[in-house]
Amino acid sequence: MSATLLGRVDWSMSRTRESHRNYKIKWKVATTTVNEGPLTVYTCSGIPAVGASWSFGGDVDVWAKCTPEATITLGKQSDEGGFIWYVEQLFSTEPLWRCQTAQIEDPLLEPVGISGNYQKFTRERDHDRHGNPVWTSAHELMKGPATEVDESRQTVILTFNTAANMLSTFSSKIDTVNDATLWGYPKRCIKLATGSWQRKFYGTCSVYYTTTLEFHIKDDTFDRELVDRGTYCIDFKLIYESINGPRPWTLKTLTDEQLAEMVSKGQLQLFTDPAGNAAPVILDGKGRPWKKVNANDVPPKVKVEYHDESNFLLLDPRFPTTI
Repeated sequence: MSATLLGRVDWSMSRTRESHRNYKIKWKVATTTVNEGPLTVYTCSGIPAVGASWSFGGDVDVWAKCTPEATITLGKQSDEGGFIWYVEQLFSTEPLWRCQTAQIEDPLLEPVGISGNYQKFTRERDHDRHGNPVWTSAHELMKGPATEVDESRQTVILTFNTAANMLSTFSSKIDTVNDATLWGYPKRCIKLATGSWQRKFYGTCSVYYTTTLEFHIKDDTFDRELVDRGTYCIDFKLIYESINGPRPWTLKTLTDEQLAEMVSKGQLQLFTDPAGNAAPVILDGKGRPWKKVNANDVPPKVKVEYHDESNFLLLDPRFPTTI
């Protein structure tokens, strides 16, 4: 026995007093024999499953889910010996009643609880909202508390029950980041920030544990980009054609390999200002003093990965791959 989905024949939308959106969609299905009934039609391949989002062509509403309600009606007999059937389904932004009223006696069978919020934090910003560097009037990057701004970071909180304590499992992954794409975010964008557990009892004093894990999300990864700044640079005599005063600026033509070798051999010196005093210096990413050439030039930055990576999907078999 089989049924074939022939396509959509009608759809509509209504809006409730509480601003929820209800969609109705009608499908046309053909059966091959007269003995195939509404259950065969309802389970026809291609009919959206309960919980599927409203997404047909360019018409997408991710908050509207397919509800369990469905109406299957019989049409005329087809030329192939079966019947034409019509399936009407309801998609709604209202919570599914089954998920709210189902009684689960064993807490270990409860689904993972998923919630989220935003965490406030402060960070130093060396550029404005247009991406332009924040300069002093002498075209030096502004630094310090005056450049710190309040921002918000998305968090995802997972809560689930287990028969054994998860402490030893998740504690080793605290402050690590995702090692692969997860929840639509690239690797190193999701960090397990904190976790907690609680011992509970059910039935005749059976023990189980509730674990809560909080993940922080950062769109541009949790890696840091630091201005290449210090007090040492490669020995002037090795990188300049001639020494003419305390700040010569005629660089030799050297390969990256040659510069890296000088740094590895420790052929460095304290950078000094025109008065001969030791001073901080911005480097060019290769150990030499950086020189601003154009007005929009920004100092080179060094990317630093502070956090190890983890496969969060190994924390628990029920760990969600989508949220």
